[in-house]
Amino acid sequence: MNTKKELITNSEALATRLRINLLKMAHLAGSNGAHMGSCLCIVEIIAVLYSGVLNFKPTNPTWKGRDRFILSKGHGSMTLFSALEASGIITEEKLLTFSQNGGDLLATSHIVPELGMEYSNGTLGLV
Repeated sequence: MNTKKELITNSEALATRLRINLLKMAHLAGSNGAHMGSCLCIVEIIAVLYSGVLNFKPTNPTWKGRDRFILSKGHGSMTLFSALEASGIITEEKLLTFSQNGGDLLATSHIVPELGMEYSNGTLGLV
C-alpha cells in the first residue's frame, strides 16, 4: 500500500497525464462525443483511484480478486479510458481510437471486462 504522500504524488502526476490524454482524444473525436466538462470534473477522483486505491492487475483485467470501478457518468468515459491507458490495461493506440468507427471506445463505456470496463454506464450505456 502506498503512503499518503506517495498516493498524492502519484495521483497528481496521473491527473496531469489524464488531462493531456483528454485533449488528444477530444481533438481526434471532434464533435463525436467529447464532453470535456464532464471529463475534467472527475479527473482528480479517477486519478486517486487508479494511482493506488483500486486493487487490479493491468496484465489480467478480469482477475477475480480485482476491485470493480463503475462509472455511472456516461459523459465522463474519456477520463476512464485515459486511466485505463495510463494503468497499462489498454494501449495508447487503442485510446486514440475513441469515438472512431469500428473502435472499442465509444462515446460512453460499455461492458468489456478485458478492457477494464465493468459496466455500461448511465442512461447512455449499451447492453
